[in-house]
Amino acid sequence: AYFNSIVGNTVSIGNANAANFEATCNWFGTTVSTDIAATITGNVTFVPFLTDGTDADLVEDGFQPLTTCTVVPVNLLSFELYAQQKNVHLQWKTNAEINSSHFIIQRSYDHVQFQNIGRVAASGGTSENMYSFTDDQINQFGKPIFYRLQMVDMDGTFKRSAIRSVQINAQGLYVLQVFPNPVKRGNDVQLKLYADKLRKAELSLINSAGQMVWFKKMNFGKGNQDVRLSIPSTLSGSYILKIRSENDQQNISLFVH
Repeated sequence: AYFNSIVGNTVSIGNANAANFEATCNWFGTTVSTDIAATITGNVTFVPFLTDGTDADLVEDGFQPLTTCTVVPVNLLSFELYAQQKNVHLQWKTNAEINSSHFIIQRSYDHVQFQNIGRVAASGGTSENMYSFTDDQINQFGKPIFYRLQMVDMDGTFKRSAIRSVQINAQGLYVLQVFPNPVKRGNDVQLKLYADKLRKAELSLINSAGQMVWFKKMNFGKGNQDVRLSIPSTLSGSYILKIRSENDQQNISLFVH
């Protein structure tokens, strides 16, 4: 049963047989797959479905759809974000994954430029599937972070989800990123930091023998910030950069060459 307009019924299609009934490419009065599924009983495949109920030719007998019936990689039921300490946990649910290949997770700090940060293989099938991904490489706190999914089909075609946002409001002083690492001796290393309020901190470099070879006290203002540290030209090798603020301490591996 293809290219029909099936609207206005409590039950659109019912199949009492064990074999699957193919009912794709019909107009069911909505583009919400869960609403369509609620009007169907038995083993019936209805995805892909028409996304418009306009009859393109009122003179011609039957229903002449205005839109074409195209297969999309995934039918996304939900897409949620949860802030968990310094990380963001993404969770999404799908059904009707026809020829789906994988999901690309994309992140943006400005709602414009998105970068790929992860990939999750698709399970496929027509039943509901749950997926999750944890982003633990975040370098911005206290401001919205934006995410979207790129749902990729076997042939490389893809569809993007709506954009979701979340904000991490951590307590304390956090070093989010250190670069370059490795760093050339005598050059500067840049720290991306976040502080929930004005914080005083002690920074030190510890060599492989456990000796402190560099020390500095600094004050950091509230919010996200970039700080440059000059690495003494006398240093070379592997070090631990320690950042201590009140009851917090972070240890970061730093290599100087």
